[in-house]
Amino acid sequence: MTYIPFKKNILLLFTFIAFSFLSEKTLSQVVGDYQSIATGDWETAANWQRYDGMMWQAAITAPTFTDNVITIKSTHVITNTGFILADQLVVASGATLNLSNSGTLLDGTGVDLTINGTVNLSSILNGPATCSVEITGTGTLNWTDNILPFNTQVKNGGVINLTNNSTKTLYQTLTIDAGGILNLNYDGELSLSNATIDNSGTINNSGDVNVKIGAGSNLLKNNATGNFNKLSGTVSSIIAVPFNNLGTITISSTAKLESSSTFNNTGTITVNSGATLEVSGGTFTHSSGTFTVNGTLTSSAGTFNQNSAISFGGAAVLNAGGTYNLNVDQTMGINTLNITGTLNVAVTKTLTWSSGNIVFDMGTLNNNGTIDNSFNGNILNSSSGLLFNSGIYTKSAGGGISKIEIDFTNNGTININSGTLQFEGTLLNNASKTINVNTGASFKNTSIVTDNGIMNVTGGNIVSGGIFEQKQPISFTGSCSFTIDDTHYISSDQEFGVGLTVAINSGAALVNDAGKTLTWSGGVIGINNGTFGNDGTIDNNFAGMLLNSGTTFSIFNNTGR
Repeated sequence: MTYIPFKKNILLLFTFIAFSFLSEKTLSQVVGDYQSIATGDWETAANWQRYDGMMWQAAITAPTFTDNVITIKSTHVITNTGFILADQLVVASGATLNLSNSGTLLDGTGVDLTINGTVNLSSILNGPATCSVEITGTGTLNWTDNILPFNTQVKNGGVINLTNNSTKTLYQTLTIDAGGILNLNYDGELSLSNATIDNSGTINNSGDVNVKIGAGSNLLKNNATGNFNKLSGTVSSIIAVPFNNLGTITISSTAKLESSSTFNNTGTITVNSGATLEVSGGTFTHSSGTFTVNGTLTSSAGTFNQNSAISFGGAAVLNAGGTYNLNVDQTMGINTLNITGTLNVAVTKTLTWSSGNIVFDMGTLNNNGTIDNSFNGNILNSSSGLLFNSGIYTKSAGGGISKIEIDFTNNGTININSGTLQFEGTLLNNASKTINVNTGASFKNTSIVTDNGIMNVTGGNIVSGGIFEQKQPISFTGSCSFTIDDTHYISSDQEFGVGLTVAINSGAALVNDAGKTLTWSGGVIGINNGTFGNDGTIDNNFAGMLLNSGTTFSIFNNTGR
């Protein structure tokens, strides 16, 4: 065995320790690296050390882009009061960099600005588009003014805060990883200029921030793990750039989010009670996913394509303006549906209306599918509403009265299966089109009806309470009633048969027009202080009786019209 003298052992030990210490230092630093040693101005050399290859030395000049890695160490606060040039800049956890004057970030090796601590950006930071910024899990960027012209990544735990009510401009791509956060905490504008916000984390909008197009092609993308939260605000936040939602959008109470560009939803949207989502332009398409409205959904302009069902709460309000295309079966149990633009129900699709009123204000409803009024719902006319039915309109349930105050043109089929469907605007039933009044149900008009089509009454009732121009025969089957409270003109051959009870009430008139034959083959005609006028032919071919339940009645034959 060979023995090494004790003194040599000690010498070797110290040599190993010294080498290890130097190796640890030199492996993480290279010549030209800078690190802060105190709080102060960037331009003050005394606040920096420079690595010379062996050890850290007092810096002779402040760092610049020609140097290597520049690190602001924990607890130090560095502020640029003059113009700076930098590259490979690292803000350590617990450190702060105040960019309060203009500067330029240059594109060198790797990430050009790594934020593990805090950076306060309040001035112009320029640089080539190829530069990159990384905000790590301990980092925060407080962006209060001017531009962010670089590709920026917010990693899990990282935060960007936008504050101060000034316009900010984003260039390139802002990527928010899962667990990253973008807080929009101001009332102002975020302008996207050839930029993309690619969110897999969380965007919190607690002010009235408007995201608008500055120039070029822009996109706001909320990915499957992404959350976009409109938390508060006094007016509205307008998203004026294309928005693709694959994740979750939540609009909280009293908040308002507005889209005026292209919007496509395949994720989840929740509009809470008291909150509003408004489409004020562009094209909004709900393609798939979950859409819940307990507040207000407004389509004030542009086009809203509803290709998937929306869950409306009982207190919800839908304002259908612009062009609203209902391309899916939809149950609408809401507080109010206001139609201020054009609402189109697509062919083969069913709108089941189960609660609330429909109010027209200069609006139009084009039904090419099916509208099912499954309760005693009213269609109210605030101003000049129109309904064109080229499909099927059914009152399927509700034993009371459902009023339609707007003008109604029937180019399809109207089914009255329950209660009373009362037309208070003009009704035009076009040629070969159908109105079916079924057992126990009633048709009533209080305005002008022009019937050029087919009317089938099977165990039901007609109340002619306005001027009724009957230009085609009405088919009465079973036990039916026909009550006349205004003037009803029969301008076609017509039969009153077994099971029919006709009542001509006070001040009303039933007029059989010239050249037309009314065949009375059964039933009862009661004249209750009303008028029965004949300008054509009445053929009473059974032992019929005209009953008078009033004090007077009038029968005029060949009186003219």
